[in-house]
Amino acid sequence: MTNEECQDYNKLTKEQKEDFEYHSRKHPDWNFKQVMAKMVFDGIVDETIGKGGEDPNPKDPTIWLTILEGVRTTLTKFKSIGRSIFIAIDSAITSLKGLIRAGIQRIGDVIDNLLDKIF
Repeated sequence: MTNEECQDYNKLTKEQKEDFEYHSRKHPDWNFKQVMAKMVFDGIVDETIGKGGEDPNPKDPTIWLTILEGVRTTLTKFKSIGRSIFIAIDSAITSLKGLIRAGIQRIGDVIDNLLDKIF
């Protein structure tokens, strides 16, 4: 680990350090940044799913948008997380926003067409 990575590791709680060690053993070929990104992603998924009173629909793109925004925000706290991870997350968020907008537009178009046929 680099000095920055050691500093980030030392900021982790005991439970987070145990998770880090678990993921490091499970994925021995992963570097520090990859393990940290996985931990953050898993934590945000758990937090997002735990907030709702109902079972979340994994096909609902707004859930994934919330998760990715949370991951991006949390990763900014760690100096050692690489730019490539941020680029990947930003790309995913941008794509997801586009899909949501396109879906809403399509629903609007279908409703407009239906109303035109009815009236």
